[in-house]
Amino acid sequence: MPKAHIRDGELTIPLSDEIRVKLGLKDGDELGAHVFPGSLVLRSASANARERAWERICAITDQMLPTP
Repeated sequence: MPKAHIRDGELTIPLSDEIRVKLGLKDGDELGAHVFPGSLVLRSASANARERAWERICAITDQMLPTP
């Protein structure tokens, strides 16, 4: 498990090639941080990830039918 380092307010987490491949991350990708009591969750925030998420939302809403 990689250890994170905080220096001057910046968080650095070294990721192995295996982890980057599993998460679909590449150099320059951004991560969004979500803070919950006792934990921190990082999620891809790249434009590509946002586009894929939007496509999933549209696919779900396209299947919804109005109630008569």
